[in-house]
Amino acid sequence: MSPTSPVSTNSLPFSNAPQPPSPQRRLAEFATLLGDYKLAVPLWESIRKEGKGGSDILPMILAPSLTLEAHAAYALAPLTTGTALGGREDVPVGASAQLKALIYASRWEVGVQDILELGGEKWLVWAAGATEEAPFGLLIAQAALMSLRKGFRRVAAMWYVFSANRLEKCGVKPLTMYLLKRAHELYLLPPEKSLSPSFEDAEVKHHHPASFDALLPSIEHSLGRMKYTTGDVAGAVKLFLGLLKGSVAVQGVPGDGDKVLLEDYRLAYEHLISTTSESPPVGEFSLPVSISQASRTRRRFAALHSREGDPVDLNERTQGTLEELEERWRTFWRAAPDNNKERLEKSGSGEVGEKLWVDIVVKNPLDTELTLSDATILVKEIGQSEGGDEIPEGVEIEVVPEISLGSKERRTVSFSICSSRVVSLEVTHFSFKFHSLMPVRESLGIRGRRLNDTVAQQRSVTYASDVYMRIDVKQSGGRLKVRVPRLPSSLGLGELRNLSILVMNTGTTDITELWAVLGESANGGCILPAIDSTKQTEQPPSIVSSNNCLLSPEPIRIPLDRVHSSASLRPGESFELPLLIQAHQLAPFELATLLVFRQDASTSVFYSCLVEHLVDVEPVVDILVGVRPQQGKDASYLISLEMENVGGASDIQISNVIAVSPSWVWNYEEKDLNQLPAIPEKQILRRLESIKLLPDGPSKTTSFEYLLQKIDDVLQGRSIEKERPPLIDLHISALHGVRNCMCILVCKTDPTQSEDRPKSMDRLADIVQATRRQRLHQSLSTQFPLIPQSDRPHIFPLFTPSDLELVICWSTTTDHPRTGFSVMSGLSLGSGASNLKDVVLRAELGLDSEGKTKKTRSMYAETTREREALVSSVRNSTWNHDEDPLVVEVTAAERTEHDFTSK
Repeated sequence: MSPTSPVSTNSLPFSNAPQPPSPQRRLAEFATLLGDYKLAVPLWESIRKEGKGGSDILPMILAPSLTLEAHAAYALAPLTTGTALGGREDVPVGASAQLKALIYASRWEVGVQDILELGGEKWLVWAAGATEEAPFGLLIAQAALMSLRKGFRRVAAMWYVFSANRLEKCGVKPLTMYLLKRAHELYLLPPEKSLSPSFEDAEVKHHHPASFDALLPSIEHSLGRMKYTTGDVAGAVKLFLGLLKGSVAVQGVPGDGDKVLLEDYRLAYEHLISTTSESPPVGEFSLPVSISQASRTRRRFAALHSREGDPVDLNERTQGTLEELEERWRTFWRAAPDNNKERLEKSGSGEVGEKLWVDIVVKNPLDTELTLSDATILVKEIGQSEGGDEIPEGVEIEVVPEISLGSKERRTVSFSICSSRVVSLEVTHFSFKFHSLMPVRESLGIRGRRLNDTVAQQRSVTYASDVYMRIDVKQSGGRLKVRVPRLPSSLGLGELRNLSILVMNTGTTDITELWAVLGESANGGCILPAIDSTKQTEQPPSIVSSNNCLLSPEPIRIPLDRVHSSASLRPGESFELPLLIQAHQLAPFELATLLVFRQDASTSVFYSCLVEHLVDVEPVVDILVGVRPQQGKDASYLISLEMENVGGASDIQISNVIAVSPSWVWNYEEKDLNQLPAIPEKQILRRLESIKLLPDGPSKTTSFEYLLQKIDDVLQGRSIEKERPPLIDLHISALHGVRNCMCILVCKTDPTQSEDRPKSMDRLADIVQATRRQRLHQSLSTQFPLIPQSDRPHIFPLFTPSDLELVICWSTTTDHPRTGFSVMSGLSLGSGASNLKDVVLRAELGLDSEGKTKKTRSMYAETTREREALVSSVRNSTWNHDEDPLVVEVTAAERTEHDFTSK
């Protein structure tokens, strides 16, 4: 070992005649050479304390400890630049100091015992400092190798990057390329999992470990540039493509990073195709993100129409509505007496020679403008093998020449498909040229369901095959085009509005049979036919018979001879179908009607057409109803009405208040409500009326016996028979007389018609029943969640004798008045089904219907808990309410006198 002299921390003095070392230092050096560490260590310690060096030798002769790091830092402090050891970057360091730092690091790496455990790789990085020379870059690379030996892969990758940056500045490109590749490989290695591999499967969470986005893009970008300059253009293109993920920050790239990265990709790809004889095949290069969103792909058919006659987008809501209406038709026709097993052709299919559309949602993930060219979709015939770009014979698919997307822009692009033959297709891929250069093909399949059938599938995550959108093209048949020309943008809550649907025969055959399946809005609303019914009744006008069933109304047949000039709708002819619509809740009203038709009774196939639209609902009148017993013999209850004008557009005039019930009527009818003042904006009108029980009201035996029997079947676990509740008569009682109510309803249907009591009462009953049916469905779902929805219409009747519905007839005072019927549903007066208490008590005690102990009991605790919850829901439901049925009347003389002074 050659003697070294101490170095000053402020300056490095040099002279022509070097000064000889001190005797103490020479003794320390000879003791170190001879291995007499007991003598050398105290000597080096005293030299270090005097500030004359020694810190570079002590790490090699002392036992491994944490103090060695302090000795190394003290030795390197005057020799390096940068702030890691407290130095200043603006203070230059001479070549001699750099050489000394390099010598110290080399000695330590070889001579320090257990240098890896002591964190010696940091000593090498300190020795390198900020000097941009090749040897110091190699010193950092050695530090990276030491970190890798310790298992610190992320730290090693970081040191490799720093080393590559210095070597690149020195022009050592091969070694720079090697170090960047090593750093890239280390960053791509996933970290070791500390949990069991089955943990993520049990939690149904599969996390893909992501690398540090702050450093990995910089590595890939630098590596891509190096590959481009060294001739590996294909590798550079792959790396540049991998960076196009959107909002990627790359060190050394100015603010608009995505624009720079996209430009680098363009230059590299153009150079690649200019230097090769053939274009790269599809699939050789892939984008890191998808431009198309497969889950948002939709199809549109000409058979489905919206408000203005445009094809309807088959989204999840529309698809659900269509399937519900089609299932209602199939259920009805299955039980119809004229059924000859005719089938209903699905509406979600195209016809030969007719265009249909596939909507693809594309999104630009970059923060710069992006261009897609020659965009189209790829389809294959069902049964055809995968692979190949051949379009099925007779199928034409639209190609969009160019799609320009702004920064982070999302857009829906439509592609038309037309087939000249009957075929079933699957939409498999979205094809385009990325940035008008590279052909890309993205799958439009949605991942299949999770498989869990076999032991192997249970042990490993396995999914079924991808699900692709299917398009069936059928032979041309009947076709209707539907348009709603005068549908308002909004509808008042409770407002009754006329609506006409323009129906046109765009097919090639005559249509003689037409049915309408009127939907009921899931958010509260009804659609009623405005065509007069032909049924006859012998009952008084104030009594309407109800089927008393929660099932949706049956489809109605449209008499073409009454809405059209003839009984047959020929090709090219049209007519207007009149309807009445009303909203019951403050939610978007869904206008959905399915028209089912065929050529004649001999045709074995029905075709259908859906009209669907959403209408906003706004409040007009807010109504509160209160009920309390009446203290008198003339009436049983007092009904308090509180009506507030919340619409604000005009004053509200209350024209009538109608009671619809099997047992209850107003105490006094034929009142003159025209004397009531109009309700101004934000004002309240209060009204108090009395109601009484019909003297010859319906017997409660039939309705309540049906309900008791069905509830008993549910609690005893017996199957529910698919039968309907018994019919019931509804009494319509109006404060302003039935005549006034009829005039309003008849005029809403057809102002030219004369007053017809039975028809107007039927329409009023339809409105009341539709409102009660929807609100009762919501109430039953809350009160009896354990009873299947399909069984509820066969258990609970629509009306019981104690039920009461109030209809408030109102109108605005504008030049074009709006008329509405606000239905207050859910009132129940008098004693209810108190016999349910006996049914509930038997179920709680474990007795059968005859009061005997059951022989079989469930051995499963879950079944017992469900049964107890069902019994509790019946006991606490509104169907088990009861009131005191006793009415006491006390009669006394007006005045009684007695003279107590007389004897």
